Amino acid sequence: MNRAKATKYIAIKLACIEFINKHKYKSQDFTRSRILTFSILFITILRNSVKSLSIVMNELFMDGYIEVPVTASAYTQARKKLKHTAFKELNEGLVEMQYEDPSSLKTWKSFRLLAVDCCKLILPNTKPIAKEFGTIIIKTNNYTSEYACAAFECCYDVLNNLSISGLLTNGNIYEPELAANLLDQVKKTDVLIYDRGYCSFKFPATLIHKGLNFIIRCNSNSFKAFEPFFNGELTDEIVTLDIPLKRYKEIMELDLPLSITVRIVAVKLVTGEIEVLMTSLMDKNITPADFRTLYGLRWSIETFFYILKGRLALENFTGLTVESIKQDFWSTILISNYETIVTYDLNKNLAQVGPTPRKINKAVSFNIIKNQAFEILFNNKLDPEEQLNKLEKIFTAAAIPDRDDRYSKRKPPSITRSCNYLRRKKKQVY
Repeated sequence: MNRAKATKYIAIKLACIEFINKHKYKSQDFTRSRILTFSILFITILRNSVKSLSIVMNELFMDGYIEVPVTASAYTQARKKLKHTAFKELNEGLVEMQYEDPSSLKTWKSFRLLAVDCCKLILPNTKPIAKEFGTIIIKTNNYTSEYACAAFECCYDVLNNLSISGLLTNGNIYEPELAANLLDQVKKTDVLIYDRGYCSFKFPATLIHKGLNFIIRCNSNSFKAFEPFFNGELTDEIVTLDIPLKRYKEIMELDLPLSITVRIVAVKLVTGEIEVLMTSLMDKNITPADFRTLYGLRWSIETFFYILKGRLALENFTGLTVESIKQDFWSTILISNYETIVTYDLNKNLAQVGPTPRKINKAVSFNIIKNQAFEILFNNKLDPEEQLNKLEKIFTAAAIPDRDDRYSKRKPPSITRSCNYLRRKKKQVY
């Protein structure tokens, strides 16, 4: 799907009366002539500026998108009329359209590679938000407190940089339970990649029961059968894992298999650490080196989480209600996927031109897309190619080298380093 089709899709939806009626709270909302219309509210939320609401409203007036100035309070009242489901529907539509032509997308041996992981989000600590999403308790010898926290379970296409599905829910729910809720959209031509938090008997048994392909990194203490692999005695074997006795009743009630046959592969990382992977892929033509590469691709979802929380400042929520949290969250997912689609073809071209592959600088692309969101989506231009061509020129000029072979030793967390990053180094995209 080309970028113009995606842009036109959003613009047409925002002008569609049926779409507006579907995603407003009351029948009388957005029926009279108002300064803050459905489209203006939608795009303003989509931009998710880190500036104060008063400044954002003043800029809308100065740029000519609203006829008279409005206060931050008026904006806060107006956004209560709009449901967050509008962002979810458009996001699902973009993802569906992107996969209409599978031949244009990247795959591995005809498999779509999907990483699944969970990201915790710190929320404004109000009572309604804490009730909806739960809290995390902090305890020290002299101090006890808590903060509101949500969990974002995401299924991410690591080769095409697209968030294809996700859940925003209580921050205390067990990650594999959330991941199980995302399996309905997974196909038998997909390979699911999970980290050590998903290593158990129940979860891979569920995947095998559904006939899905997977790669899961193993914990050394999960099963006794893993010990020879962590010790370097075995590297690539097919093993049968029996159900732990304490899980017998639960597995029986779920009608899952009482034993599972999986392939265990051990690979050595550049650090010297042995990484043990459990997989349903039995084809011996897929070598341990292939599995090392495949699991390494899982890092793309970690980069995605960094973009959401770093570049896009997702945790800088612009409201203190449950609905505003959901609006900010799903609008951020939408603009992330939209940026991927707008820059997809250009990224492929940049990777093939010149001695050093290049890629889009996301700090630049998100900044331009957010700044030009009204020009692209609101000006009733059914043919947005002219504006998108200007964006492409900026993206190309600001492209950066793409060095996938770099390795940086992971440093332990440091409060001082984190504060220095937030105060001096972090780049706000808008």
